[in-house]
Amino acid sequence: MKTFVCQKCGASIPWDEQSEFMFCPRCGQKYRPRVVTKSPRQPDGVREIPTTEGRYAGQALVRGFVPEGWRTVTNAPEQESNILSPLPMQVSYTSPGEDAFITFTGTRIFTHIDNTPQNAPRQGQMILPERMVGWSYQDAEYLSEVLLTENPLISDVRLLNRMDQPDPWAQDHMRRMMQAAANGGTINPGGNWVKKYATCRDKQGNLWHKLVEVMVIYCFLPIPQAEQMMYQMALQSQQRTMALANMYAARFGGLPVQQVQPPRPKLRWAVQYIVETSAREEIFREAAAYHDKIRATVEFTELHKREASRVQDALHQLAQRDSQVINDALGEMNRQQSQSWDRRRKIIQETNDYTTNLMRETQKNTSDTMHRVNNRWSEVIRGVNTYYTKNPGYGEPRVVEVSNQFDHVYQSNQHPGRFVATDDPWGPGADYDELEKTNGDY
Repeated sequence: MKTFVCQKCGASIPWDEQSEFMFCPRCGQKYRPRVVTKSPRQPDGVREIPTTEGRYAGQALVRGFVPEGWRTVTNAPEQESNILSPLPMQVSYTSPGEDAFITFTGTRIFTHIDNTPQNAPRQGQMILPERMVGWSYQDAEYLSEVLLTENPLISDVRLLNRMDQPDPWAQDHMRRMMQAAANGGTINPGGNWVKKYATCRDKQGNLWHKLVEVMVIYCFLPIPQAEQMMYQMALQSQQRTMALANMYAARFGGLPVQQVQPPRPKLRWAVQYIVETSAREEIFREAAAYHDKIRATVEFTELHKREASRVQDALHQLAQRDSQVINDALGEMNRQQSQSWDRRRKIIQETNDYTTNLMRETQKNTSDTMHRVNNRWSEVIRGVNTYYTKNPGYGEPRVVEVSNQFDHVYQSNQHPGRFVATDDPWGPGADYDELEKTNGDY
């Protein structure tokens, strides 16, 4: 008989090692225990870590330090793959007594363009927030603060200490990552590293310690050629509109011209790694030593590199096909705009005619509205309502006036010259059709 700890309420959950599910006797939380094949305990060391979920289950996509007797669980990376982060990995470690947990989260890359307060110094270099793609940028300081309180065991967090300066390994790792970003043609690479330590108590009052370490690297991407082309085309369109507005400013009082904003670089940021360690007080020193070893040794295997390259190539092909469609459309638009000046003058003239007709139509609509308002005021003053007739020749144009003390007016469909006004909503019968109010529109 094995015993587990409920992550929701902290109660002990017995398991007979046969049932597929187990339930917490206190809160009823349902769990599906992982069946671990018993094998000889392996000593501490760096070795391949088999994936436990997804299509790569049983295959080692990562290798790294594994403490003796600790269990490892990895994610199904293909479920989170994208063109920026193909097959991202996460490895979770559990101590034999389940009194210490370590989670290593590998590289996640995002494209950021959100307008958040912590990015105010860099907002001038970032594109508009309405074209947001991916997550909002969060630096290592912010992420570490959030992660300190995400452990379900924690009920009372007290931040006792923090380490602001990178150790030599972290410092060298950040330097190599920023150099790789610069070599890749990016602009102004940077980043930050944070390692924080906290104490906390679980719901039973037991003392736990938590160590969180985060490294973030960011850089700006060059503006794509397609965006440059779109900007040039929009700028040409703006210049034509401004010329038209200046030409007819004296006649129409000017036309509004929307300013075209130049494209700006996108910020790409990568969580290089996140390492979270939670342990009871009596085992924390040992777990903290494992924390550093895991952080410094976890790396992708050759299988991961091949599979990630294959996934990324497939996603790139899809993106290239989409990009080709866009480029073809842009090229066609550019060729059309590059035709003769006669066509350009024709476009300007058509725009002018459209504007003139639009203003005339607006004036006519305004005049019609005033006519309807005047008719309604005349009816109110005279105490009448006007109704459209069902047949021509009665009223001009085809309307009749009736005292407004009546709610319904009917016209005979047998004798068009006969009308009935009444308050009865049922009307005088099937030989009469109810008339519709004009509301001054006649």
